[in-house]
Amino acid sequence: MLLLALAACGRVEEYDDAGVDGGGDDTDADVAPDATPDGDVTADAGVTPDATPDGAGDTEAPTITIHSGVADGGATNDTTPTWSFTVAGDPTTVECRVDGATFGACATSYTAPALAQGTHTFTIRASDAAGNQAMVTRGFTIDTTPPTIALGQVPASPNPLGQVSYTWSSSGGVTSTECRALYQLDTVPLPAWQPCSSPHTTATFTHPGTITLVFDVRVRDAAGNVAAAQDTFSHYVID
Repeated sequence: MLLLALAACGRVEEYDDAGVDGGGDDTDADVAPDATPDGDVTADAGVTPDATPDGAGDTEAPTITIHSGVADGGATNDTTPTWSFTVAGDPTTVECRVDGATFGACATSYTAPALAQGTHTFTIRASDAAGNQAMVTRGFTIDTTPPTIALGQVPASPNPLGQVSYTWSSSGGVTSTECRALYQLDTVPLPAWQPCSSPHTTATFTHPGTITLVFDVRVRDAAGNVAAAQDTFSHYVID
């Protein structure tokens, strides 16, 4: 508002009262608007933040560990082999199959249906809630054919020390050979099997008298099939 004042000299002066305390609206005043304290976040009423979907951010697949059963690349004479296993990592599904069959639910073990001789595959797969998947496959062979073994020429009698030397031949993927021999004065249980190879000479027997010698040899293949041969000397006198 302008005020008119009469000066002593008769001059009229104008005054602006905008800066006068208490007069009018002061829009230049140093008044800061309300501020939200640092770190405080206020969500609008009724608005819920987006939730994280189950499994989001999870890129780690379950872990499958096979504890028993035919090894990868191994062989067995069991036509319905069984594997035991565990799956870690919170799986939601665990499935098994042999060869190209349809996957079926399995938990901690799986027994295959009757399988023919030859090569096969066993597969386990597991998935979690995030869609991560793990798979383990083992190749194996069903083999129910035993190896063969044949004794060579059997000596006509023990040597002067009561020893007998045996030879034999074998075939069919033999992985181990074992022997046992016993000079019997009476009916006595046979001793334990011991690793051996051809030719094999029995232990010395020094007890004089009429005896019976029983000699056994057996061979085994990778699948566990066994073949055996036996020879018996009866009623020989060792002086």
